[in-house]
Amino acid sequence: MAVLAPQAQKRKVNNQVQKASDRLRTMVKQRERSKNGSLRDPFQHFSEKKTSFNSSQLFEGLKLLNIELSADKVNILFEMMDRNGDGKVTYNEFKVFMGA
Repeated sequence: MAVLAPQAQKRKVNNQVQKASDRLRTMVKQRERSKNGSLRDPFQHFSEKKTSFNSSQLFEGLKLLNIELSADKVNILFEMMDRNGDGKVTYNEFKVFMGA
């Protein structure tokens, strides 16, 4: 089941974004297992401040993971994570997106 922020519900989440979302979740879950069940390390891959990340940080982090999406599609993925629509994804929002 996909977790969608209200803004993302208005846009159609296409197949490419859904596949990227699924791939990201799989990679994060694998990393979580290697870190004894903590999502903090995978979260910090995207977060320079270690408290939140924005869409450009998500874009760069995805590129480092070889998940190539256009900026528009990264924005859709970001909106899926940014539950309150404030322009940043916190650790708690990241956990919800990952299904934790």
